[in-house]
Amino acid sequence: MNDAQSQHSGSSVLLWTSMVLFGLFAMQAAYQIYLVHRNHLKMDADLSAELTDAVFQEDEPAPESAGWPQWRGPHRDGVVRMADLSTDWPKKGPPLLWEKPIGLGYSSFAVKNGRLYSLFKEGSKEVVACWRVDNGEEIWRYPYDCYASVDYPGPRATPTLDGDRLYSVGSNGTLLCLDAASGSPHWQKELLREFHAAAPKWGVAFSPLIDGDLVFTSPGGPDGNSLAAFNKITGELVWKCLDEPAGYSSPVAVTIAGTRQVLFFMGRSLVAVRANDGELCWRCPWQTSFDVNAATPLVFTARRGHHEETYVFISSGYDRGCALLKIAVKEDGRFKPKVVYTGKQMRCHFASPVRRGPYLFGIDDSRLSCLDLRSGKVMWKHSGIQKGSLLRVNDYLLVLGEEGQLLLLDAVPEERAPKAQYRPFQGGRCWTMPVVAEGKLFLRNEQQMKCYDLRKGH
Repeated sequence: MNDAQSQHSGSSVLLWTSMVLFGLFAMQAAYQIYLVHRNHLKMDADLSAELTDAVFQEDEPAPESAGWPQWRGPHRDGVVRMADLSTDWPKKGPPLLWEKPIGLGYSSFAVKNGRLYSLFKEGSKEVVACWRVDNGEEIWRYPYDCYASVDYPGPRATPTLDGDRLYSVGSNGTLLCLDAASGSPHWQKELLREFHAAAPKWGVAFSPLIDGDLVFTSPGGPDGNSLAAFNKITGELVWKCLDEPAGYSSPVAVTIAGTRQVLFFMGRSLVAVRANDGELCWRCPWQTSFDVNAATPLVFTARRGHHEETYVFISSGYDRGCALLKIAVKEDGRFKPKVVYTGKQMRCHFASPVRRGPYLFGIDDSRLSCLDLRSGKVMWKHSGIQKGSLLRVNDYLLVLGEEGQLLLLDAVPEERAPKAQYRPFQGGRCWTMPVVAEGKLFLRNEQQMKCYDLRKGH
């Protein structure tokens, strides 16, 4: 082959290589465009760019000694720290300490100082009960009449421990303040009746929030009866406000620019009110089929230089999707939610997501998914979870699938095989969020509750 032929051959190879690379680039670009359109991702370019080099603040996970006193744990973020977590389970699963039958319902657990609290339905009554953590022995129960006619009967809300008192909400709106040691009542409210609220189709589901001296609730009544705060000791009404139809989500508290706010994900909007008097701070409309906003809002901060901004992630099922909001503070001190992006890449029906750094983990309709909060990009999806739930223990995800499968996975943006897995339930829907406290894992389906030892070497 002469020099001319060699030169021509080299040019052909270079041209062919360039064409292949261009084709691959075009395919990748087309795929990214396809993903954006498939997920209906709408993004504010400027607000998204702010997150590119932002440092996502990581709150110190609550220590195991804090127990699990309320819905989603000590910080209401679904995250807990456990020093001696076992990640190497035998085929038969972590050691089963005890199992007990439990009545109907989907209430999760509150755990503190060797005691376990939850709610269930028996006949025409709902029951708040307390058991010993070490052996499941019942210590006390407090039944009350409940004639709520709802699909999937039973209470939904998780009780809240605060000092020596326990607060609970039934599916008919019965708000109770009980003595945590004995179960004797301190005071009681009938939220639907007292605030003229219609019964939600699937029952009252929010878990009461204690912040400072107040207990926060969302009856969902009209004409200023949507939200209500009571003195946690006396039960006296401190304030009520707004005209928002009820959702199924639980409130969370956060301080933004020095103002303590309580966020309520109602049936048709996310609202934030000033904690001490109920004054509206901001509102973001969010319409959903059947007014089912059920997952708890996830609040976090991100820092750019010396500036720290507050963000809120919300998500709903029925193909509604998700949104990331930046809560801006205007020059006059008022607050304004700005939409960073919306999309359908995370559709949390009722299981609330958790976060590790800039990555969010949740159940998108029926698949466990990882989302990059900076861009809204889906990093991976894991099928077979159905309507399950999850929490984060250390740097792991503990996931309970609807059909009873239990998975332990790395909370990372790369898809990895589960580190451990086991099937604790063979029947009955598992719609209740797992709880990790005092070295133990507490699970529940529609007929049973079980307690496992999660400590290494046990």
